[in-house]
Amino acid sequence: MATQRQINRMDKHDRRDALKSAAMDLDLALNLFGVDEEPIAALLAAETEPEMIDRLDDIMTPECHCEKGDSECSHAFPRWFMRQSKPQARAFERLWRQIHLLASEQK
Repeated sequence: MATQRQINRMDKHDRRDALKSAAMDLDLALNLFGVDEEPIAALLAAETEPEMIDRLDDIMTPECHCEKGDSECSHAFPRWFMRQSKPQARAFERLWRQIHLLASEQK
């Protein structure tokens, strides 16, 4: 995770790469289709904080409430699976806010 000081020193390209890297970590944790595919592509395209939070909440909402080890669960994203990927989601959200805060200050 980059500090605000490190982010301040990055150019626009480096910030975009850092955000894409955080999105890739989330994508890998969720075993999705890649950062250039939905839903991660839409998350990266978010321009406002409420829009990003809504998209992240949609991604992180479990499909069921089955417990780990439940042999009858056939859902792709049960609650326990989503809990395991929360650190990557929080890291993405934190980095997105840091980068967009800096961008709004520079305008």
